[in-house]
Amino acid sequence: MIWTKIKGFPYEVSRTGKIRSQERSYVNQLGARCHKVPFIRKTRTNNMNPHLFVALGCYKKCVYIRKTQYVHLAVMKAYGPKRPSKQHVCSHKDGNYENNHINNLYWRTLSEVSREKAIKQHKKRK
Repeated sequence: MIWTKIKGFPYEVSRTGKIRSQERSYVNQLGARCHKVPFIRKTRTNNMNPHLFVALGCYKKCVYIRKTQYVHLAVMKAYGPKRPSKQHVCSHKDGNYENNHINNLYWRTLSEVSREKAIKQHKKRK
């Protein structure tokens, strides 16, 4: 499996949507030397958003930095084409938010998303 580094954090992402930590050594806030071996991060969802995400964190200048990273966006940034504009969002071709393989992801505009949601709601009413 090929892994690509996530910018600004000691983590890597694969083409299939897996995120793992990098092997690294560092000094923590107490001054102790620590060694981390690579492991696959668990993905989660919440009630507000069905997309999978992971919590990333690292020490920078003795301060712990945290960030929530959506898996589909990490895969697109690492392996997909560049985002055409700010109006484009990353979408899943099959509608399955757990399928974050690069072949299942593409950029589309917010107006396309709105139009598709309106069509689905109209079909549900019939």
